[in-house]
Amino acid sequence: MPKLYESSIEQMAIEELESLGYTYISGVDLAPDSPSAERSSYGDVLLVDRLRTALKELNPDIPTDAIESAIRRISRIATSNLLADNEEFHRLLIEGVPVEYRKGSDLVNDNVFIVNFNEYEKNEFLVINQYTIIQNNNNRRPDVLLFINGIPMVLFELKNPADENATCYKAYEQIQTYKAVIPALFTFNEVCVISDGLEAKAGSLTASFSRYSAWKTKDGMREASKYDNELSTLIHGLCSPETLIDYMHNFVTFEKSSAEDKTTSVIKVEMVKRLQHIINIMQLIKRLSKQYAQVGNGSLLDLKTRRLMGFLVPKTNQRVTTKRVWCGIPRERENHYQWYFMQGK
Repeated sequence: MPKLYESSIEQMAIEELESLGYTYISGVDLAPDSPSAERSSYGDVLLVDRLRTALKELNPDIPTDAIESAIRRISRIATSNLLADNEEFHRLLIEGVPVEYRKGSDLVNDNVFIVNFNEYEKNEFLVINQYTIIQNNNNRRPDVLLFINGIPMVLFELKNPADENATCYKAYEQIQTYKAVIPALFTFNEVCVISDGLEAKAGSLTASFSRYSAWKTKDGMREASKYDNELSTLIHGLCSPETLIDYMHNFVTFEKSSAEDKTTSVIKVEMVKRLQHIINIMQLIKRLSKQYAQVGNGSLLDLKTRRLMGFLVPKTNQRVTTKRVWCGIPRERENHYQWYFMQGK
C-alpha cells in the first residue's frame, strides 16, 4: 500500500527514520480489517506475531511453551497504575522475562530476553503511522510509533508547522490526553518525542513540559548547528537503532516520589532521563576509553574530564550514594563497569 502521511513533518520524520534502518509499515495495513492484518482488534497494542518471532530468534534454546508464557506475561501487564506497569515492563526488558520449563527430569528456571542489547542489528525496528488504538471506546491515532520486536517503545506527536496554533506544547498536551484515554500504549513507552516542525524535544513518560529537552547532537561528538533542523537532529542523535537500544538499556531508571500525577491518579514514579548528561557522556566515551586504557585507574585523566565523568569502578551490586546519579555504559559481557556521573567540586 502507498505511504500515507497526514503532514509534511510526518513524512520527513518517517523518511529520516527509514534512512537509519527502520522499516516503514502503514498501520492501516496491520489493522484487523486489512487483508494483511496483524492485529485481532484495535485494542491490541502489541504486534504479537512479530514479538513471538523475535523471542524465538533471540532465545533459541528456550522451548516454545516457555516463549508463549513470556508473551502472556508481557501482554498482561495491566493494572490501574500506569506508571507501575511501565516500570514492570522496563524491568522485564532489562532483566528478561522469568520462565520455567522441563528439561528432561529437571525443572529449569530461565529468562526470555525481549531485546538483544549487545547486537542491535539482531532486533526488528519498525516505524508505523496511522496506528489506530481503541480503548474503553476511546479512539485515538498517534502520529508515529517506533516498534522494537513488535513492541511500541517510542511515540512521536507532531504538529503541522503551517498552523501557528500547533506548538510543541500542544503536542505535549496531546500526549497527556493519550495517557488518560489509551494508557495501554504507555505500558511499553521508553521515550516521547514532540515537535512542531521548528522545535523538537524528547522526554519521559512522566516528564513535565519543562523537562522535555532538545537533542543537541547527531553523532554524539559534535554539537549540531543552530541552523540544523531540530527534529532531524533528534531523530539521528537519539533514535538511531544503536543509540536507542543503548539509551533504553543504560540510561533509564526510576525514582519514587510522593507527588501524585493528577492525570493518571497514581503515585508518580519519576523516570530519570537526563538528556544533556547523556550527550556529555556519549561525547566523551571514545576519548575516555583510550585514556583509561593508558592510565589504568583513570587518575591521570585531565581535570575537565574527571569533573564531568567522575570515576570508573568494577560493577558491583552495592547502592549508589544519594549524591550520585548512576548511568551504565555497556562493555564486553565478561568486563562490565559502572560509570558514576557526578558534579566536580
